[in-house]
Amino acid sequence: MLSLAKALINFQKICPTIEKNKTAKVKMKNGGEYSFDYADLSQIMDKCRKPLADSGLAIVQLLSSNDQRIVLTTQLIHESGELITSDFSFLGNSQPQENASSITYYKRYAICAMLGITAEEDDDANTVSDKVKTHEVVSRKPSEKQINLIKMLAKETSTLFTDDQLNTLTAEAASKWIERLNQIKAAKK
Repeated sequence: MLSLAKALINFQKICPTIEKNKTAKVKMKNGGEYSFDYADLSQIMDKCRKPLADSGLAIVQLLSSNDQRIVLTTQLIHESGELITSDFSFLGNSQPQENASSITYYKRYAICAMLGITAEEDDDANTVSDKVKTHEVVSRKPSEKQINLIKMLAKETSTLFTDDQLNTLTAEAASKWIERLNQIKAAKK
C-alpha cells in the first residue's frame, strides 16, 4: 500500500480547488427554505481526472444489488495494482429516477471521501441546526442505546452511517432504521 499512499499524497498536493457549480434549494415542512452550493459529479471528475492520472491513480465505481439494497463500490486503484475499496449500500425503491438521483449523490460523496477532498459548502452542520430550529415540533432525540444498536447493525450489514446522519435522527427514525437493518441482517443469513 506504500505506492498507493504516496500517489494519494501527490494527488492531494496537485488537485485543484473544486469550484461549486450548482445550488440546491430545499423546502422545509414549515414553508421555509434553505440552499447550499455544491460541485456536481461531472465537475468533481473533470477537476480530478488529470491529477489522478498524473499520480498513477484511477477511480472506479461499480453498482450491484443485494435484496432491495443498491450497493455502490468505489475503488481507488494505483498503477502498481494496489487498491482501496469502499462499499456503500442504501435502500432502493421502485422509481428508477429516484434511484439514479441517489446513486449520483452517493457517487459524489464516495469519491470525495476516498480522495480526501471537499466539493460542497462546509457550514459546520448549521443547516441541520437551522432545520431543527425552524420545525414547529422538534422530535425527541434517539437514545444512546438506539444509536449504539444502529452502529452495530450498520457495521454487520455493511451500511454506512455518518456521524452527521446519526446526529440528525429522531427517536422514531432510529427505530425504523433499526427495524430495516435487522431485516437486512436476517436476509443475509
